[in-house]
Amino acid sequence: MLDDVMVESLSAERLAGVLAAKVTGAWNLHQLTLGHDVQSFVVCSSAAGVLGAAGQANYAAGNTFLDALAAYRRSRGLPGVSVAWGLWEQRSVMTEGLGDIDLTRIARTGFQELSTEDGLELFDRATESPESLLLAARLAPRALGTADPNAPVHPMLRTLVRRPVAPRRRALAAPEAGPEAGPDADGPTALRRRLLAQRPDDRRNTVLDLVRTRVSAVLGHDDLGAVAPDLAFKDLGLDSLTAVDLRNRLSTATGLRLPATLAFDHPSSSALAGHLLTEILGPDALAAHALGAAGESLPATAAPGPADATGSPEDHDLIAIVGMACRYPGGVTTPEDLWRLVTSGGDAIGGLPTDRGWDLDALHDPDPDAPGRTYVREGGFLYDAGRFDAEFFGVSPVEALAMDPQQRLLLETSWEAVERAGIVPAALRGSRTGVFVGSHYQEYGPRLHEAGQGAEGHLLTGTAGSVVSGRVAYVLGLEGPAVTVDTACSSSLVALHLAVRSLRTGECDLALAGGVAVMPGPGALMGFSRQRGLAADGRCKAFSEDADGTSLAEGAGVLLVERLSDARRNGHRVLGVVRGTATNQDGASNGLSAPNGPAQQRVIRAALADARLGPADVDAVEAHGTGTRLGDPIEAQAVLATYGQDRGSARQPLWLGSIKANIGHTQAAAGVAGVIKMVQALEHGVLPASPHLRRPSEHVDWSSGDVALLREPVAWPAADRPRRAGVSSFGISGTNAHVIVEEAPPEDGMVEEAPSEDGAAPAPSPSVSGTTVPWIVSARSADALRDQARRLLTHLRHGRHVVRTGVPADPADVAAALATQRSVFEHRAAVLGERQEDLTTGLAALAAGRPSPRLVTGTATTGRTAVLFTGQGSQRVGMGRTLHAAYPVFADAFDAACAHFDALLPGRPAVRDVVLGEHEGAERELSRTLYAQCGLFAVETALYRLVESWGVRPDAVAGHSIGEVVAAHVAGVLTLPDACALVAARGRLIQELPDGGVMVAVRAAEADVLPLLAGHQGAVGVAAVNGPEAVVLSGTRDAVEKVVAVLRERGAETKRLDVSHAFHSPLMEPVLTAFRDEVSRLAFAAPELLVMSHLTGEPLPADRPCGADHWVRHIREPVRFADGVTALAAQGVTTFLELGPDGVLSALGQDCAPDAEFLPSLHADADETASLTEALAHLFVRGTDVDWSAVARIPGRTPRPVRLPTYAFQRADYWLPSTGVAAHRDDTPDGRLRDAAAHGDDAALAAELTLGDAESTAALLPLLAAYRRRRHDDALVDGWRYRTTWTPVAVPAAEPAGTWLVAVPERLAADPWVTRVTEALSAGGATPVTVPVTHPGGLAGELGDAVAGAGPVSGVLSLLALAAGTDPEHDAVPQGVALTLALSRALDETGVRAPVWHATRSAAAVGGGERVRGPEQFGVRALGRVAVLETPERWAGTVDLPEHLDGWVGDRLGAVLAQGVGESEIAIRGWGVFARRVVPATAPVPDSAPAAPAAGPWPSTGTVLITGGTGALGRQVALRLARAGAGHLLLASRRGPAADGAAALCDELKALGAQVSLVACDVGDRAAVAALLDGIPAVRPLTAVVHTAGAIDHGDLTEMTTARFQAVARARSQGARHLHDLTRDRDLTAFVLFSSLTGTVGAAGQADYAVANALLDALAEERSAAGLPVTCVAWGPWADAGMADAGGAGGRTVGHGGLTPMEPDLALRALERAVAAGDSRVAVLDADWPRFAGHLADDPGARPLARLLDGIPAVRQAATAAASPSPHSPEEFGKQLQALPPAEREAELLRVVCTHAAVVLGHGTPDVIAPGRGFVEMGFDSLTATRLRNRLAATTGLQVSAATVFAHPTPDTLAAHLLGLYDAPRPRERPRLRPRGRD
Repeated sequence: MLDDVMVESLSAERLAGVLAAKVTGAWNLHQLTLGHDVQSFVVCSSAAGVLGAAGQANYAAGNTFLDALAAYRRSRGLPGVSVAWGLWEQRSVMTEGLGDIDLTRIARTGFQELSTEDGLELFDRATESPESLLLAARLAPRALGTADPNAPVHPMLRTLVRRPVAPRRRALAAPEAGPEAGPDADGPTALRRRLLAQRPDDRRNTVLDLVRTRVSAVLGHDDLGAVAPDLAFKDLGLDSLTAVDLRNRLSTATGLRLPATLAFDHPSSSALAGHLLTEILGPDALAAHALGAAGESLPATAAPGPADATGSPEDHDLIAIVGMACRYPGGVTTPEDLWRLVTSGGDAIGGLPTDRGWDLDALHDPDPDAPGRTYVREGGFLYDAGRFDAEFFGVSPVEALAMDPQQRLLLETSWEAVERAGIVPAALRGSRTGVFVGSHYQEYGPRLHEAGQGAEGHLLTGTAGSVVSGRVAYVLGLEGPAVTVDTACSSSLVALHLAVRSLRTGECDLALAGGVAVMPGPGALMGFSRQRGLAADGRCKAFSEDADGTSLAEGAGVLLVERLSDARRNGHRVLGVVRGTATNQDGASNGLSAPNGPAQQRVIRAALADARLGPADVDAVEAHGTGTRLGDPIEAQAVLATYGQDRGSARQPLWLGSIKANIGHTQAAAGVAGVIKMVQALEHGVLPASPHLRRPSEHVDWSSGDVALLREPVAWPAADRPRRAGVSSFGISGTNAHVIVEEAPPEDGMVEEAPSEDGAAPAPSPSVSGTTVPWIVSARSADALRDQARRLLTHLRHGRHVVRTGVPADPADVAAALATQRSVFEHRAAVLGERQEDLTTGLAALAAGRPSPRLVTGTATTGRTAVLFTGQGSQRVGMGRTLHAAYPVFADAFDAACAHFDALLPGRPAVRDVVLGEHEGAERELSRTLYAQCGLFAVETALYRLVESWGVRPDAVAGHSIGEVVAAHVAGVLTLPDACALVAARGRLIQELPDGGVMVAVRAAEADVLPLLAGHQGAVGVAAVNGPEAVVLSGTRDAVEKVVAVLRERGAETKRLDVSHAFHSPLMEPVLTAFRDEVSRLAFAAPELLVMSHLTGEPLPADRPCGADHWVRHIREPVRFADGVTALAAQGVTTFLELGPDGVLSALGQDCAPDAEFLPSLHADADETASLTEALAHLFVRGTDVDWSAVARIPGRTPRPVRLPTYAFQRADYWLPSTGVAAHRDDTPDGRLRDAAAHGDDAALAAELTLGDAESTAALLPLLAAYRRRRHDDALVDGWRYRTTWTPVAVPAAEPAGTWLVAVPERLAADPWVTRVTEALSAGGATPVTVPVTHPGGLAGELGDAVAGAGPVSGVLSLLALAAGTDPEHDAVPQGVALTLALSRALDETGVRAPVWHATRSAAAVGGGERVRGPEQFGVRALGRVAVLETPERWAGTVDLPEHLDGWVGDRLGAVLAQGVGESEIAIRGWGVFARRVVPATAPVPDSAPAAPAAGPWPSTGTVLITGGTGALGRQVALRLARAGAGHLLLASRRGPAADGAAALCDELKALGAQVSLVACDVGDRAAVAALLDGIPAVRPLTAVVHTAGAIDHGDLTEMTTARFQAVARARSQGARHLHDLTRDRDLTAFVLFSSLTGTVGAAGQADYAVANALLDALAEERSAAGLPVTCVAWGPWADAGMADAGGAGGRTVGHGGLTPMEPDLALRALERAVAAGDSRVAVLDADWPRFAGHLADDPGARPLARLLDGIPAVRQAATAAASPSPHSPEEFGKQLQALPPAEREAELLRVVCTHAAVVLGHGTPDVIAPGRGFVEMGFDSLTATRLRNRLAATTGLQVSAATVFAHPTPDTLAAHLLGLYDAPRPRERPRLRPRGRD
């Protein structure tokens, strides 16, 4: 048996368990056979006993005993052999659990699986063996040595291995060993030498590569990219066995003695590399690596330190608040949101959440004593509490589902608090940062033993209170205290108190403190209801006479705090100061949960003492203030007795208020909400009013102290002493807390400006010195990247980035903040520009997913980076001039090189003057070899030093010709003086050669050229191999021309180069001896990083200097550029940065490494700063580390502080039901009966009914079959049920701008509600122009007058839906609908093209306690559902506003109008912004029908009226009712008995036993309906109404008239209204309205029908609110002849496919279940959602419909699966191209060519690219042609060369060529490079 375990964990029991099977059994056999004539004694042992096996010490010991037993028997003359088996192919009990990773690991050791046949043959041979022990395994000796070169070979197997000679091409990360040593003999020594030789910044990368290589080997990954540096080993799949393997390999590589727990102690490659580096070089090496992953130094307060380190700060060091983040009711997601809510008097209380599985109807009962019920319908809720970005935090969906939402909220808000403090969260990893969190709910999900959905393993930690704080510490890597506090309502302030104490004692240096509360279930509401502690209306009326209880709410708030001295030293902006804190307990007071006044007084005095203040030093108190009749007076008296006394020096009373009046009692998050509010109040200089304070409580003696309630806002300006506020929280357990917050002391030399009045963004100053600025944005995903860009863009446009009003932030300031204060993720973008306008344009393109010349995007890869240095020929006068002036690092390096040259070249012009163009003969001198090579060396060295100072650390360097000298110098082979000496000698000697000789570039393969050189070796040679088909010939004129002539005849392109000498040719030989003499005096060293030599196409030796011979050959022999680039690409280099005056090598390199990216740093005709910054941007987005803080740094200038938006989390819904998913068997008699019947267990059913005879059972079986069929049908139709609901959406703060037209019915123009709407527009800076509308006919004129006077219109807000009544000429059409139609026409006539929003007032019930008013407004909302499908450019959306409009709602309205939220139907409430959704409806309660099951819900007596009774739907309803036993059916239709088929229907119904009356009646005529009803005889009174009547008139909205709406609405909605009015006093059991899905979701071409059906929905709302019976069903399509669209769900909805027509019997069964369940509104449709979602994905115009249906899980999943690939996907582009008509394909390709050509050339629009204009004429060169080629290849997937651009020299000819490649692609075989020996 196996029981694998590490030796450290091997217990005696586990050892004995394994030995018992092996040892005891074998010994017994040995003993018991001693007296027998045994011929063979074979024991099956294992290779684990011979060779050992990690994790199998017990198993190895047992098998070794078997080996010893066989030897023991042989020594006594007994037979015995032990066969130590390797792995068999055939699985056994012990090997069946081996996975692919295990098998791969075994295979890498050289052991292969034994087939059964081979195993049996080995067994036969073993029995005849003379040896007592045989290892029977299939070994591959070659694999032992090569399968895993990083794995040490077992000593016993070394004789089987023949190691190959180490290849000359080495992995970049492999430690080098000398040639005299074996592969591992001096590896550790060589590694240490190599590390010591490297610069400190390169050492960590070397060790990191070493670790990642070994981890890849252990896990069997071929791609090193699979091992991300920061990914936890456990997430990579490393287990205890592979961890030991890794330890062993690293021990071999480093020579260190490492523990078996190494991978668990340092759980990622990055962490392990840091540890190993310290161990190899000693602790001093750590100081060189204090830079975090983002290139940011750790804050001094956060520096990692020993676990027991404690500081010794000043005993009373003030504590600074440096970061805040929160989530609170009202859709509050930031502290700024919270401030806007409280200052606007916002009311964030809303309905109970609908997505947590609460039965809201059953939950409410107005009786406070009703058990299991609550008498409130509202509270303060986080409606998106279940949403979480699991992927961002590395949490699996299963674990996210099992995580308490409180943990998730804390993760997000903690991250945001750190970001808002300007700290990169990764910089805190390993720091002494504490986490102190208040939390007391632990009710999420099912009980542990009931867990399901795969959540069992995560639910323990997911719901543990301790993990609320522990998870934050774990995810962020914080190593200070992590404490979860539960003192109920005071938890967050107690947590802050503990954090302050921890900071003061030096226990931690930084701390996150706060609280969180989410109510997973309604239990708290029930409990407080029993105590009558809740306000009936859900509002806290703190300190008010009408206070009647609290309002339970949810929230999360986090503060980041540190010692003030540390905050100043670390440069963190101080938001406020925690001056003093205190906590205490009520003790033995008047009841456990009763507040205690004296205790509250004591805690206030204790906090004052801690702060060393008196009562008069505090200006305001943010009270606990829950609004209870008992608690508020007690607290008020405590405040009066403390702060209200001794205020002689205070100029004003103590101001008292409570945020709970705005957001409710957020429980464990309440105290921190008060702190955030008061910190914001300090910043803005205002104490906001507390709402609901109509009259101060008469239970408080307000005259007993100097305390005043904040009934109005109070100015709180800065004074001669710091402003201060107290914050109180009192827990139900008796634990009290009080905190005193103080304004931040001013920074030295800085005066804070007053806040702006209008909040407008100050004009930014122009960028300093006009240099190109990079704005860096990154995210975890492409969607998040775009969202991040949108957030930043909004932030900047509205001036929220400005910290100090009046001090505008420069683009460089924003760049510095983005570089230093935000994390870097995989999906990256860099926006480049000089002016703010340019940068925001690029940012807008990123947000929209568009290309832009100012935008560089990409995804980081794990590929390596190499730097290429350009050779001679690229030089130009003025190269580097701009960089020299802008960057001191460049200037210093350039000047240093030039100084060395000048010393070596006395009497000549200064190199600096020649290169920078300050010498009069600069052009002439720089064209000559000496100055060309010296100048190139100086510029390229300076370029390298500059990018090196910006954090770029290449994995390899290489250079072309003279560029290789630069590469050798920067790699440490040559010092600067020696390198300059080599370059000067080289240039001088070559220049002294006689002029003459030529060089010609040839487009041909080297292998094709070499044979032509035969006989000319002394006169011509290959000077360079620049690509597979690019060589350069060099030599005498005659010899070169002869060779070139032959090549031209063969069709090769040739180009003569403008050179002074024939470089790299036989003509160079005269200088070689002299050059050798000069360079022999120089000192050469081994390179510190890989140098790929283009002399050999291989790296320079890493362990020894290359010597003078190399550089002599370097002058004469060819430049093997293609070989070198190909070799680098083979070693994992995917990005090449060219450092030189122009992009020469980038154009050449692409053909050598087609999959790599080549990035030139400079362009001859472009601004140097812009070019270099763009190159860095490309490097960065591909994954190379760049220190953007250094790039953005401007010498002599300190960046101004800037506020940035926090990360754009991409949240998904995760909510685990509170009941277990596993169904529990109902073992009651009724339960067993139902279970047996439902599952078809007839025998069990018969047994349960004790049916003793077969005859009775047989009689029962048909009934059982019918029962099961009904159950099946019920289950089927229950899956067709849907309803509408509202889901929260995030709306970033924004303000509308420009002129907005507000169309309003004339009689409402002066209405206060309308006035508040216009004030909401003007508050944000927009100019509203009210357009009163009197009549549809005059609207165009009124609108024209308004437009003429208003100028350009930014937007239109229509309030015409508020118009009451119906159109004067069309009484079935609501006036609001008629006016809205007229508005649309009038806007067209006046030419207004601005977005148009339509507002309604309380026309949607978002919360459970809301009542819909103005049902006619439903018509405008339905009109919008059609308009967004037909004419989205004319209908921006519909927004429903609440009955009472406060400032907070107005603020949200402004944000929606300013930017939209991607939704077409929105509701704004004080408690949030919501979007309408269609979601599955719960199944009705089974068997809820009346007692007579045959009749279903229909009455069996009286009269049932069916309108449209002779129509398709009415006929089916009548037949169904007749079969159900209805007494009298009254069928009404327009034609009555004369209708087609009426007589046959009447006969059919009578045959079923029903009494039938057929009546002609126009239900749109009220008098006719009244007469119809009056004619019903009293003996058969009306008992039910089924309204199916209707009409359809298809047509586009632009063609619709009010008269056409009238025709449809008259029979549909007006008829229903007549029936309602005339029957509301009758005793009806059912009132059924047949509506349509069209009214629910919209359908193109059916605007009139959608409006009519929506008005039915409105009527249903009205009847339901009045307590009248009603069931309104929005039908999908029905089946049967003539009824495919009877439900009216046509247009784009059905047109998309996926809606299956329903069988009438099943549809009517769904109707009966809805009526029986009392559903007032439900949609019923049979949908194939995957098919439907696929059609939606293919139709951009259906996006609003896709959003609306996003609440259906099947649609959401199918839409994700059917989502089109990225628009940049070549495969998708090819599909789209092929789908176009042939005539349009070339036009599409021309569009693509022009778009990318414009981007490459830097144009903002493709319109400037003329299709017939030549590329060269436009400014294309080889480099820009290469860039265009790369872009076209990425878009189309076609592999074209840069030469193709010039071969097809205009956009239209290139497009035609690309089309030809699509039609007939021909893969071209790449020519081979010249074969040559590698000896």
